[in-house]
Amino acid sequence: MKIKAGLISHKIGEQYVTAASGEAENVFNGMLRSNDTATQILQMLEHEISEEQIVDQLYAQYDAPREAIAADVHQIIEQIRLTGLLDE
Repeated sequence: MKIKAGLISHKIGEQYVTAASGEAENVFNGMLRSNDTATQILQMLEHEISEEQIVDQLYAQYDAPREAIAADVHQIIEQIRLTGLLDE
């Protein structure tokens, strides 16, 4: 899966705000608010990647149970999927 091109993120305080432009603007015209981890997932999705590969990368980076990371990644991807921004 891969996210549509054209997302622009900007950090404001402790969170990121992401808006759509270009191709992404055709399916989503709102804003996403996210923390560092969710923004990392958005950035990983700029390239063709599987949910399992995202979990692997975050598991290598964070000291947390793999099952918890997998559940969080799945939840974030489902929220992104609802926006129509994922090409699968």
